[in-house]
Amino acid sequence: MNPTVEQLAIPYQCAMTFLSYIRGPLVDDWVDEQADWLMNQVQTGVAHAEENLWRTIEVRFRQAYTDTVEKAKAQHQLRDFRMKGDDIDTYISTFQNLARKAGYTLDENVTLGMFADGLPPKLMVNCVKFDHPVDWNDWTNSARLHHEEYIQLRDRLKGGPRSQGHTLLRYHRMLALT
Repeated sequence: MNPTVEQLAIPYQCAMTFLSYIRGPLVDDWVDEQADWLMNQVQTGVAHAEENLWRTIEVRFRQAYTDTVEKAKAQHQLRDFRMKGDDIDTYISTFQNLARKAGYTLDENVTLGMFADGLPPKLMVNCVKFDHPVDWNDWTNSARLHHEEYIQLRDRLKGGPRSQGHTLLRYHRMLALT
């Protein structure tokens, strides 16, 4: 959509255009109520350009049609969500998506705690021990870094007798630190 066209540039027009796309027997009454409210606002002197016209319709729409079950399900899923296998990127992106659906802010201590609890214990310990993460970016960067180090060490250990000497010794020393 082009936001420079009149229907989207003027809050009243934007709201009315938005309402015109919402149709169906379960929503027609709600749409009519909102259109009546908008028309009443401009008839009583509120300017078409008043930003609050669009914001009010947007807030009312979200209140009326937000899937509250989705939010509760996401909150429940986050409590038990754990990283599976070696796919740190899937864990991070899925956690971020669930947190958004649950209405959580990523940098809140509670959210960061759930993220940390979902990591494999040794990975979480290494993040805290070596990087002291305090926000979402710190945590995700630290988890990726330490997980990548683990993958590299694991792969080198699987490389055969030539690579197992010094690498194995360093790996056991690293594990002793955790």
